[in-house]
Amino acid sequence: MKNFILSFALTALLTFSEISFGAPRNYNAPTKCKKWFASWCTPPDSTRTGREVLLFRRTFQLSEKPGSFVINVSADNRFRLFVNGVSVAVGPARGDLEHWRYDTLDIGGHLKKGKNSIAAIVWNYASQAPIAQITFESGFVLDGATKAEEFVATPAGWKAKKSEAFSDAENRCAMYTGPGEKLDASKYDRGWTLPDFDDSAWPDAVKTRDALSPAGRDGENAGWSLIPREIPQLEETPARFSKIRKFSGSGKPADFINGEKFTLPANSEYSIIIDNGTLTNAYPCLITNRGAGSEIKVAYAEALYDERGLKGDGNSVEGRHFRTPMPSDIFLPDGGPFEFSTLWWRTWRYVRLDIKTANEPLDIEDFYGIFTGYPFREEGYFKSSDASAGKIWDTAWRTARLCALETYIDCPYYEQLQYAGDTRIQALISLYVSGDDRLMRKAIADFDWSRGSNGLVKSRHPSRIRQYIPPFALYWVQMLDDFARHRDDSEFVREHIDGARAVFRWYLRQIDTDTGMLFPQLPYWNFVDWSKAPEWNGGYAPETQTAASAINSLHLAYALKCGANLMRHMGMEKEAGEYAQKSREIAAAVRKRCYDESRGLFMNYAGAARSSQHANIMGILSGAAEPGERRALIGKILSDPALDQCTLYYRFYLAEAMRMAGEGDKYFRNSNHGNKCWTEGLLHLRKNPIQPAATATLGVHTICFRLSAG
Repeated sequence: MKNFILSFALTALLTFSEISFGAPRNYNAPTKCKKWFASWCTPPDSTRTGREVLLFRRTFQLSEKPGSFVINVSADNRFRLFVNGVSVAVGPARGDLEHWRYDTLDIGGHLKKGKNSIAAIVWNYASQAPIAQITFESGFVLDGATKAEEFVATPAGWKAKKSEAFSDAENRCAMYTGPGEKLDASKYDRGWTLPDFDDSAWPDAVKTRDALSPAGRDGENAGWSLIPREIPQLEETPARFSKIRKFSGSGKPADFINGEKFTLPANSEYSIIIDNGTLTNAYPCLITNRGAGSEIKVAYAEALYDERGLKGDGNSVEGRHFRTPMPSDIFLPDGGPFEFSTLWWRTWRYVRLDIKTANEPLDIEDFYGIFTGYPFREEGYFKSSDASAGKIWDTAWRTARLCALETYIDCPYYEQLQYAGDTRIQALISLYVSGDDRLMRKAIADFDWSRGSNGLVKSRHPSRIRQYIPPFALYWVQMLDDFARHRDDSEFVREHIDGARAVFRWYLRQIDTDTGMLFPQLPYWNFVDWSKAPEWNGGYAPETQTAASAINSLHLAYALKCGANLMRHMGMEKEAGEYAQKSREIAAAVRKRCYDESRGLFMNYAGAARSSQHANIMGILSGAAEPGERRALIGKILSDPALDQCTLYYRFYLAEAMRMAGEGDKYFRNSNHGNKCWTEGLLHLRKNPIQPAATATLGVHTICFRLSAG
């Protein structure tokens, strides 16, 4: 949620010649299963709540190859499902206990006449689970979707055991991303996913609870409330590294990143830095042979650090190092052929292999990544006479994809959390470019289901740690309005419109009747932007503890305008009128108290000596600025360096304000902002290693379309 990069992609519009929208495409979620024959299960020695990796398998005979074979499957925390040794699904799509997803899969194409196997590896990260991972207890459930497949339902006929091959490696920012993994090939059950594997020594899986356990019966022990997965399986595509950038050890390495065998002699040490060329989300895949007793440590980095602890030039390797402790995994060969990977995907630009061999040479047969992400297709396109603009577009779209998996995420390397403020903009990007609205639908529902008794949606969800950022609840309402305007699906909007009402009810209770503005000292974290200007602290607008904030009040007025549009779209004219009237009242109150006629600017609060881009952006978007004032106000926003400057994240709203004022073209022509977008987008995080990684949430594509479409 912290910083937001790649607004520099907007400069591509300076010379654009052709632009096209992604075609609208609506999708329906699978039909809910009417009855579950299955029960949740575990191995008999499962701790249920501790860190563990569990293996499940079921074999069965078929008299002929089926045309279709439909199952429903889920697990806690995560699972990967195999049919006759072939990986067919990873899940469940993240949610919360009251909305725990299951996958519906037709595995008929993977089955055959004769003996077949269904297998699943399930892992529970327990206390090391990422914040985004909500959990109840270790468990696995698989059911036939109809009577025809009922015989494979868990736990009858299923074998299950704890795997001893996996343990924790170095903590890889576990609070956000989960632990590193140590995989010992000597303890791995080779061939366990195949039909002919001998599982006679495995114990039978044991039932833990019914698949659907009514909360009214079991209360807090009810477990998971199962709902269908709304989004497709994530993409998994093999991808090669770009080059080996640094090598320490004897001899010269063979081209093992392109499948050429590289033999490391016994009792030797090597350190190899490999460059992917761009940031990626992927599963590492390292294929080895021999090398009993060896240790291979795999570390991952966005960029390397200089002697000052700064990232510096992201392309530079010389004189730079991996920061420690670093996200890493450990692979332990056992002397036989083995394909190492991880349970969860990793993020990297650079990978470092630190290898120690023992008394046997180690063969590295191949090393590559398997890219993963939401399967967005680039249906919209951008063409320009400027070749560099096309490269910027490609970079921006790639970054947007890296921040879209089972949820939108703020950043892949660090937090991996779905924040409402980020998500509104990210959803617009993917909607315009791909036309695929499924992840946007899921995000809207995720946040609505997160609402607390106060009526606010949480700032981020799914999340094990509760956090409220009230302005992000307004962005969620605006996201619902975005969906209503771009998709003809009143039924979906109607499901969530009570959530919008609840958000506004909370906010309208915070209005000071004496001023007509929001009270100072509002509850929770009223984050606005990471401005470094004076009086800004922790993302708060200036003086929010002692004075009514013009920025927060104008944002509410702006959101109420969107709420009025939303209600009008749904045919709820009375509510639309009420929201529109309240928006005008708040905007007028802020103008009366905070607009400096002599300067022609909205000040940060009544009597403030300073003004900000933020207050004046919201002054335009809310309607507090008169139509005839908007062009002049945009001129001041762009030209006055004394104004508190917004960061890349908030410049999405700057672009919206410029469009509203009829000055959209100036966003790109203004050298100050154009250069800032470029330099900050590329360099900010290299210079500031403390702040989390950033995402492409400025809405580069959205703004492209809006500005070009007028």
